[in-house]
Amino acid sequence: MNVQIMSTPCYLLETVELIYAFVNGVPAEELTGPGSYCIPVREVQRIMDTVCAGLALQNPTLQFFFQKEALADDSGDFTCIARNIAYFVSTFSCKTISSAFDLLRKSWLTILQEHSYPASIGRYTFDCGWQDESESESTNLELGVNQLLISQDYREKLLNVLKNFDYYTHLLEELIAPVERRLELLMVPWVKHSEPLRQNWYAYLTQPDLPSLLQQKWKFVTKEPIDQVYAVLGYFSAKVQMLELETLGNQNVIYIHIGVNCTTDLCDEEEFAPWEIRALRLLGSQARIKLLKAIHAQPMSTRELAQNLGMNLGSVGRDVSSLLTAGLLVVSGLMFIGASPASTGGGIKTTTFFVLLSGIYSAATNHSERAFHNAIPKDAFRKASVISMLAVFLVMTASYLMLIFDPQLSLRDVLFEMISAFSTSGLSTGITPQLSAQSRILSIIMMYIGRLGPMTVATLWYFSRGERARYPEGNISIG
Repeated sequence: MNVQIMSTPCYLLETVELIYAFVNGVPAEELTGPGSYCIPVREVQRIMDTVCAGLALQNPTLQFFFQKEALADDSGDFTCIARNIAYFVSTFSCKTISSAFDLLRKSWLTILQEHSYPASIGRYTFDCGWQDESESESTNLELGVNQLLISQDYREKLLNVLKNFDYYTHLLEELIAPVERRLELLMVPWVKHSEPLRQNWYAYLTQPDLPSLLQQKWKFVTKEPIDQVYAVLGYFSAKVQMLELETLGNQNVIYIHIGVNCTTDLCDEEEFAPWEIRALRLLGSQARIKLLKAIHAQPMSTRELAQNLGMNLGSVGRDVSSLLTAGLLVVSGLMFIGASPASTGGGIKTTTFFVLLSGIYSAATNHSERAFHNAIPKDAFRKASVISMLAVFLVMTASYLMLIFDPQLSLRDVLFEMISAFSTSGLSTGITPQLSAQSRILSIIMMYIGRLGPMTVATLWYFSRGERARYPEGNISIG
């Protein structure tokens, strides 16, 4: 995995945050924090006054881009046009503000070509979702913007900006370029001051188990294995301690405020009870937030939600990774039993499990095997035992092999993944995107075996043909 922490700030974002604070009267205290690497409040105020000295608050262009707009989602957050543009796509790797705006314009053109348009909006930018390819570009854009939780005036303003993206990005670039140049000079000593923190974060993010940390501690869930991680230190957004700005295929972009120290803030003992932490993470899951916003906009079934949001149908109904280990054990047991015969589900089947229980009960009570006023065939218990033992052997062997292929995964998650594949239930604790090619092929094989049934595998040799010779019965001690 390639990890890069930029040696300089993303001056586009830093400039936008400073001008936003200047225009809307945000106190300097809200732009920094108490950490040893944070810029002192007095210095933040001095930097803001210096870099924004040439800006006139009465300038209509300045007000157009930076006047705050309240979100209509009861969050109490504010946004603005400049934020919506600047945070639209990651520009961490851009060395100049001109190259950053070029990347923004190129990315927006790609979005339009892929028929992806605004689906939700937050304090910084908007997220895009797929729209109907049969509709025109203008129609899809209007439909996307009209469903955003913002005022009607701001919808019209944002729609105008997105329709004329090139014009407005050039206008914004001309407005903030002089401010960015002054800011870059003033930030030199503070960038040097935070260099030890950057080195600490680099050591932290280059750990071998980073994918597991991203998922378990930060709840970063990606569809593809992570090959590259880009990170940058932020200086003027104290309230944003850690933020996943974008996931592009196998790349993750992370924004880290200098008030967060990886050696202390992430390793100290939690102040909340474990169940409280799990509840908060569940409520703060990006998938849950997307679901709530989608349902708020329009009532939909779980299947419609999965299709509209591009999510797994099982993930829409339940975030399995939030379950306790005891809960995962119960779900694993139910998945292993599986569905009923002649259905599309896998597992050992409910009838097999019932015959096993009946055989155990009859052996314990010395009664004949019967159910619902019918006798159970004598060979049924033997077949059920063979199927069950074969299923256990397959699941354990597959789990063992997956732990060899992907040693960074935990036994709990791997066992759940294999039982889920065997039962063709589609549930996962979120490790599927992290699986190697060998583990994915193993999962496919388990799905086929689970769908066909262990009985099919067993009949390859056990029930292939009868025996002509019979052997005398011997005594063997059991139990």
